[in-house]
Amino acid sequence: MFPLILSLFSAFIFWVVFSYYPENKKRNKLRPIVEYDFYCLNQSLFQIFNTVFGSKISFQSEVISGKLTKNDFYIALQNKCINEYYLYDPNVSPYYEVIGMKLADNFSISEKIIDKILNYSEFATAEELLILEQIRQKLKAYSINEKRVQNDNPQIEHRRIAFYPVSNMYYLYQNIYELYEQYKIIQNIVYKNNYIDRGTMFQITQYL
Repeated sequence: MFPLILSLFSAFIFWVVFSYYPENKKRNKLRPIVEYDFYCLNQSLFQIFNTVFGSKISFQSEVISGKLTKNDFYIALQNKCINEYYLYDPNVSPYYEVIGMKLADNFSISEKIIDKILNYSEFATAEELLILEQIRQKLKAYSINEKRVQNDNPQIEHRRIAFYPVSNMYYLYQNIYELYEQYKIIQNIVYKNNYIDRGTMFQITQYL
């Protein structure tokens, strides 16, 4: 029994010195980077909803507090269009707001942050990795990118006659709403992390 106990004790000491301690030290150094990136992702997702609803203070508080409903997104996207090609109808163009490029930029930034976090996946939890992948799928669902925004033209030609259907971005409301539900999960992750600054404290106050 003594040689067996001595071998197990030696293996334990070896594991602590050469595995547990270095890995724990490495995690303590790199986990704050992951937590900061989660904070940046939280801010980037917020900008998506800020683009949809406008930059009004009242809507910003609604976004952060998690009170927005699916119907709110449906209404907000009724007067939004992806680019200037949709401003052809003089009856609706004064009320339309072009948000395609802003959305494309925010989507791109969010994806890059997710990719950066995944590079440090060993320092993230399984739940965090799952929600990141779900968010990435939502961001790619309708291919809202710079190329799509620049080339999306509603003109349809039939027998050499050009038709321009009246259209808006309401078709995104379900996808954006589901992204909002995932954003609220990211919020909870950020608020539970150790990374805290003035902006985070202000958001927590609005959330509460």
